[in-house]
Parts: sequence; structure tokens; C-alpha cells
Amino acid sequence: MRSLKFFASIVFSAGMLVAHPRAASAETIQFDLTVDTSSLQSQYGYVDFQFNPSSFTTQSGTAQIVSFTTDGVLNSSDPNNGTSDAALGTLPGTVTLQNSQPSPNEYWEGITFGEIITLDLQLSGPAIGTPDGNGGGTFVLDFYDDNGYLFTADSQNDVPVFTLDVNGDGSTSATTYASNMTGGAPVVTFSGPTLAAATPEPASFALVGTGLLGAIGILRRRIKE
Repeated sequence: MRSLKFFASIVFSAGMLVAHPRAASAETIQFDLTVDTSSLQSQYGYVDFQFNPSSFTTQSGTAQIVSFTTDGVLNSSDPNNGTSDAALGTLPGTVTLQNSQPSPNEYWEGITFGEIITLDLQLSGPAIGTPDGNGGGTFVLDFYDDNGYLFTADSQNDVPVFTLDVNGDGSTSATTYASNMTGGAPVVTFSGPTLAAATPEPASFALVGTGLLGAIGILRRRIKE
């Protein structure tokens, strides 16, 4: 019985380690975005993400688009889809953008618009976690079609629907832009920043596994005694 209690205590300790991994996620902040695309419902265009450095020295950072949903239809086979520079991934999965030079670091994909798009924007890296005063550049969300940019008042110039500046102290400044399709009201609403949910690191899993194997070995020796 003492052996079983000892084993249970080891398992409980390992479980606590899984539940409370080293808090790397404290350096990842999240914004939740909702885009009202109903004014262009059933029309075709492109969703475009960028994460670009400033014109001066920029501290490195990463932007990830996660949990992308829409009641429209993404067109993954559009030959005009693409990425440039430090961008990878595909929607509706995770898209990762670095703020490195050269720029733009960009991802774009064709979409038949529905009424709504939702996504989570996660920012991480030294510009967020250990800022050095230089800032981390700007994340940009915009939409366009063959005739120009969509939703915003100036269709011929790149006026985005949402931007997020990473400031030199690690804080952020979010901006939404007036729309010529909704009486001036921005099509983007957002909440944040909040800390992104913690994800246990591989090292934590390895430590748990090592602890469990050691506990099993000790238990076997005690049973034989």
C-alpha cells in the first residue's frame, strides 16, 4: 500500500508539471478580430496579411493568424494566391509572419466573401517579451480585388482595415479604419491584448516522461522487497 501511495504521489507531481509548464506563453499576446464582410457578400476578392518592419531598426517578432473562420469560401486553388519573404502556412490553418527585412512579409488568398470573418492574432518574440526600445514594426490586415482595395474609403491606395503597431516598450497600438461601405463605420472590431493560452513545451513532456519512468522503476524495486 505504501508503494502505491508513493507511486500516486509521483504521478500527481508529474501531472502538476503538465498543468503548469514553464510560462513561455507569457511572451505571447493575442487579439481577437471580427470582420464584417456582409457588404461584399458573394463577391470575390483577397484577404491579405502583412507583418513589416519599421523604416528604422526593428526588433524581431512573430505574428501568427490562428483560428481563422469564415462563412464565406476560401479558394486555395487560386493561382494568384501567394506569400512573399518571411511568410508561411495556409488558411484556415496557422499563417506565420516574421517582421524581418526585406519586406513586405505577406500572405494573400482568394475568398468569396460571406457575412463574417473571425481570427486570432498572436504576437510573440523579443519585441513583445524583451523589448529593447526599437519596436517590432506593424501588422496589417487588408482586402482587395482586381479593381483595388476593399472596404476602405480609398480603393486605389493601400488603406488597410486594421493595423497593429508593436511599440518600443513592447506595448501595442491597434487602429481600425473607416469604411466607405458601412457608412464610415470600421468593418473590424477587436478585443485584446490578452495572454495567449499556455502550450506545454516539449521539454516539459520529456521531463514528465523521465519522472514517470523513474517512479515505475522505484515501485518495482519496492514491490520486490
